[in-house]
Amino acid sequence: MRPLALLLITTLAVAAGASPSAASGPLTTETQIVASLAPGRAAPSTRRPRALRVDVLMRWGKPVSEERRTLQHVSFLFPRGSVYNGAKFPRCGLDVLSRGTMKPCPKGSMMGRGRATADADTSPTEARITVFNGGPTRVYFFVEMDNPAVVRAPVIGRVTKRSGRWAYQLDLDVPRELQVVGGVPIVMNEVRVSVGRRDWLAATSWPTAVGVSTTLGFPGIA
Repeated sequence: MRPLALLLITTLAVAAGASPSAASGPLTTETQIVASLAPGRAAPSTRRPRALRVDVLMRWGKPVSEERRTLQHVSFLFPRGSVYNGAKFPRCGLDVLSRGTMKPCPKGSMMGRGRATADADTSPTEARITVFNGGPTRVYFFVEMDNPAVVRAPVIGRVTKRSGRWAYQLDLDVPRELQVVGGVPIVMNEVRVSVGRRDWLAATSWPTAVGVSTTLGFPGIA
């Protein structure tokens, strides 16, 4: 029997406009994704997909110069056999989250939580992350930050179907209001997010490697 939890090794993260060896901003030093299949005797199959929980950890090293860069974009490529059931569950609308609140979101639309640590200039800061289903092609990461200023804003995740080796691609564009808060650039140190509720995420085969790439750059220049 295959193990129920598999560590999925990810690919690379590069600062925008530079190669990994030449980048002056922070580079990803560790990325881990662990997929845990729901308990069950039978192997996952097309007829009987198994629900999936996904835990993501991303850490960035300290910059090698004073040209510190902000996180601007993240792409995840999910392998063949991955299933995204966003159309089956209640969804929270972007219009609601863009007003800086998640209270009106329907019950059952919340799919995960997480936290992020970062540097706001030389001061440490933290952010809370709540993940909401946005329908068949959207996932929203609602970010709450209190320092260096109060910010409540969604990061839009766009889900697109792929073919061949990959089943889905998830693209996240970090809005400028989260790159620069209170006039201070936010430089990421670590992000931890856990997602999965019932069969919102599922698999028809044993999970394999997930591809990940990140874009780092000067605030507002992607």
